[in-house]
Amino acid sequence: MMNWTADFPILAADENGNRLVYLDSAATTQHPMQVLNAVVDYYTKENANPHRGVYELAMRATDAHEGARHTVAQFFNAEDDEIVFTQNTTESLNLVAYSYGMNFLHEGDEIVISVAEHHSNMVPWQRVAKATGAKLVYMYPGENGRLTTEELDKKITPKTKVVAVAMVSNVLGLRAPVEEIVKRAHAVGAVVVLDCAQSAPHTPVDVKKLDVDFAACSAHKLYAPEHPAEPPPRPVCTRSPLCEGCPYPANGFLCWGKDGKCLRSEMRRLNAPDRQVAQEVKEE
Repeated sequence: MMNWTADFPILAADENGNRLVYLDSAATTQHPMQVLNAVVDYYTKENANPHRGVYELAMRATDAHEGARHTVAQFFNAEDDEIVFTQNTTESLNLVAYSYGMNFLHEGDEIVISVAEHHSNMVPWQRVAKATGAKLVYMYPGENGRLTTEELDKKITPKTKVVAVAMVSNVLGLRAPVEEIVKRAHAVGAVVVLDCAQSAPHTPVDVKKLDVDFAACSAHKLYAPEHPAEPPPRPVCTRSPLCEGCPYPANGFLCWGKDGKCLRSEMRRLNAPDRQVAQEVKEE
């Protein structure tokens, strides 16, 4: 029998007179001693600014940084130069939406997403659609909560340029028919953006086998450390070109004015059980 508390000391903590039981790994995972020791080892032996110096310590930091990129690439069966480190899944999805979407989408194009998407894979595309004149098309699950082939055939058309979907829904925990989505999207020349935040911790994500164009996940859901001020990088796997675009991120917290300016003083939280997740923040 595995001794979980040996790897995860926090699970041995006293919580109101009882041993801690943690059931929120979908939001963020606890960190095993192997990860905690690796963090201490880095900061005590290799800490420097990677890619910014030619002295020995900086070179070791660069090697560690690029070694992590290689490890992530192997994890997703991707190439090293396809891995881009960002702060989280939200930033990764925003990066794709605001760089690729803003540069390649035009009036009359269609962006297809499901109604069960996390805000981070919904609000950015709403903003891109509004800015470019593209149309946002929603896929609706069937009675069993799953997307049907009939719905895919109905919503993915020659007008479709982007299909953005979660591999595993954070709402229902169900796996999307990614293979069928990719086949239909690529048949009409569209790219596929895959949100792997909930799938990567539990199931293999082979980006070559799935043949997706972009994939994003959060390392803090995969036992990686998290810092309150400077979160560790989370990867986005990009197999299509990215271009310079507009400011981001946008998710459940909106701070955008009608002219696209960030209004930090107007930041507000949206709760939308009826799917009305987009609310325009007006400038005063």
